Amino acid sequence: MSRIRFQLDEDCQAHALRAALQQHGIDAKTTNELGLRGADDQSQLAAAFDGGRVLVTNNICDFVPLHQDCVKEGRVHGGIVLFPQQELSIGETVRRLARLIHSLSAEDMRNRLEWLNNWGIK
Repeated sequence: MSRIRFQLDEDCQAHALRAALQQHGIDAKTTNELGLRGADDQSQLAAAFDGGRVLVTNNICDFVPLHQDCVKEGRVHGGIVLFPQQELSIGETVRRLARLIHSLSAEDMRNRLEWLNNWGIK
């Protein structure tokens, strides 16, 4: 089973988040680093899949329907992690993404949509 690697889309690609994830040994690249600045959502999702990454985004209103379309049409994606913008601190976002990585594999995330809010301490 492969470890999850993240692609932070334009809505959540803050340098501080990327740096904090990398500081914790989590492989995270931003949309800009991957040369995808300005690419549409479907292209972002396809690039994440092609690169073996799970897309992390705050863009709930676009990516929930995109995920549903993929499922309905039988298209594959590498996984999507959603969380509302400015709801979690960078530290809490990193803790929850780390918890997700330690619980699921990249294969588990395929065609899956996860809400980061569900990965808090229970």
